[in-house]
Amino acid sequence: MRKLRLFTVAVMPMMLIMAVAGIRPAAAAPANASAAETFNALVGHEIFTEEGQKSSWQAIRFYPENITVNVGDSISWKFDAGVEPHTVSFLSDSKLPDFVTPECNGAPCPPPPPGGGGGPPPPGVTIKLRVSPIIAFPQGGTSYDGSGIVSSGVVASDLPGPKDYNLSFTKAGTYTFVCLVHAVQLPDGTIVGMQGKVTVQAEGSAYPKTNAQVQAEAQAMMAADEQEARAAEPEAKTKMVTTRPGANGTTVHHVNSGYQIFKPTYAIDYMRFAPNDINISVGDTVEWSSPTPHSFHNVLFGEEPEALLVEPQPAGPPKLYFNTKIALPSGGPDYAGSDLYSAGIIVGPEDPPQAGAQGYALTFSASGRFEYICGLHYHNGMDGHVTVAARTGGGQPGMPTTGNADNWSLVAALLVALAATLVGLFLRLRLMFRRNAVK
Repeated sequence: MRKLRLFTVAVMPMMLIMAVAGIRPAAAAPANASAAETFNALVGHEIFTEEGQKSSWQAIRFYPENITVNVGDSISWKFDAGVEPHTVSFLSDSKLPDFVTPECNGAPCPPPPPGGGGGPPPPGVTIKLRVSPIIAFPQGGTSYDGSGIVSSGVVASDLPGPKDYNLSFTKAGTYTFVCLVHAVQLPDGTIVGMQGKVTVQAEGSAYPKTNAQVQAEAQAMMAADEQEARAAEPEAKTKMVTTRPGANGTTVHHVNSGYQIFKPTYAIDYMRFAPNDINISVGDTVEWSSPTPHSFHNVLFGEEPEALLVEPQPAGPPKLYFNTKIALPSGGPDYAGSDLYSAGIIVGPEDPPQAGAQGYALTFSASGRFEYICGLHYHNGMDGHVTVAARTGGGQPGMPTTGNADNWSLVAALLVALAATLVGLFLRLRLMFRRNAVK
């Protein structure tokens, strides 16, 4: 079961129908087609460090990030991130679309009351997080003149349809492009995260790099990122992995939820829990948090929910909803091996507090072997096990406070945060980019 399975059966066919039906505008012909060049680039990159396993690292990056072409030329981006979804999107002067819009009974949710209020949601209120169609589906045509929005829509290896995106450029200028799954817009309008630039020169200008040199640059960048990831993996597996005494003779075990290498316009993410298989006793507690300042993961016990829920429409593309079982916390502080328990979104210690919780804790009150996953990155192989043995020396479980979905103030605050920012990997980069800007 993969992160975007429902795209395959319900969403992507609609995208293909839209393309065949000619809903997207026709491409403008280059001024001099015979002289036009096509430059090749890559989107994302899988890094494998475990033989026979899924990619343990994901480079959230364009290769290369900067390309210079002439008017009439095209760029062909090939998606190289496996099942990790990406987009290639040019927004002109447009605002980055919010990833989700919270809906309460089909209408936008009201903001939380001043001071937080409290209590559960009113009876009969159903909360949904609608994914922006601008992100999910292709936008615009196959040429770009610096105005409007053109986008590939979401592309991944397990989705039907093309695995590349071709765009021609008809007007000189410098244009920023982003991945709408892995970028975020700050309050001052600055877009940070996975992005690059295309410089379009006048027709007939000399190229600073040939297509072959652009491809060689991309390969060199990927090799350097692979080397950096492999060098960081020992720390990713061991940093903060500790135990400490708990209440009544129990033990508290710490597990790392991911790890990230920070860069100005991209990141390299370790898609693993460390350790991913631990042995504890009944009454012990396991805590998950990020070993790096920024993070964006989830811990989920129970039957894996679909990340995206699809509602077909009588006409046009379906509505997509991000599953609240992953986005919001549920379950109590004590786990006995049944029902669904979710941390919601776990962020790093330097991320904005409204982006999610900075950790998650469960006390295990029954013996057994329990599997858990990151509901956001299970398609990358991010899962783990907790093996709980019967306690031999008495003692009662400690009861740390952990998230649940029964507090309306918490739910409302999370919904407002999700509406204001992208539910993606780069919420965790805000403070870092501000520090870089100061430097």
